[in-house]
Amino acid sequence: DNNNFDVVIKVQYPQASWQVPADIQCIGQFLKICVWADIVDETSAELSYDEFSRQFLSEIDYLSEAANLQAIYDSSLDVDAPYYKRNVVVPKLFTNLSTNKMITMEYIPGPKIEDETRRQFELLGIKTDRSTKEIVKEAMNDVSKIANGEEITGVESTQSHHNQGKSWKRPL
Repeated sequence: DNNNFDVVIKVQYPQASWQVPADIQCIGQFLKICVWADIVDETSAELSYDEFSRQFLSEIDYLSEAANLQAIYDSSLDVDAPYYKRNVVVPKLFTNLSTNKMITMEYIPGPKIEDETRRQFELLGIKTDRSTKEIVKEAMNDVSKIANGEEITGVESTQSHHNQGKSWKRPL
């Protein structure tokens, strides 16, 4: 039966209008840490932050997000499209089941973004036995300590152009 299939329903939280900008600010602070720790260069971090901010803020507008998803889905069906050539699967939007506060789309199995974020943190040698928010908060506290000349537990010092000749990096 072609009428039975799994879907994903994305529902906008009531507090999204103030929480999303706060989350974007948190990502900006995290990217500053990444630049400071030589994980990413400043230009790339700024470009990433600008794109992330633009995209994330646009996703508060579910009608625009649904229209964008539909456009990407439609273009992914073109055999000359980069999605198609790289075997990227874009979920199908169900417009009749979507509103300005809810988007319904085809379920496509794969890793959750939080699981992939944790995997990437682990590759950087960052412990992931707590929430992503706690990891970023700890990193911000570490930056504050470094700015005040304090030492940080579990972090090694190396000579570099940062922090008046000292760079603090987590061991990988």
